[in-house]
Amino acid sequence: MNIERNPHRVPTGLRAPGLDFMGKLCGTFHVNGERHYWNYSGTGDALKIELAEGQHFRRLYLSVADAEDAQRTLRDAVGAHS
Repeated sequence: MNIERNPHRVPTGLRAPGLDFMGKLCGTFHVNGERHYWNYSGTGDALKIELAEGQHFRRLYLSVADAEDAQRTLRDAVGAHS
């Protein structure tokens, strides 16, 4: 899990199905044989979550109010369950 500081510079590939309109990315995007899910809007950072091989999506890109806090909270939650 990382913070993507420039999500608008990340190649999104082919959108199907999904939305890419006026700064809002939402849905499934196909990049280099991988399936990524985006739910991002705005101009700030995105939380990028790498999923294990074999999952439906390989990466999730999410806009959150505070990416660093969200990253810390998710890492704590995953650590508590591993």
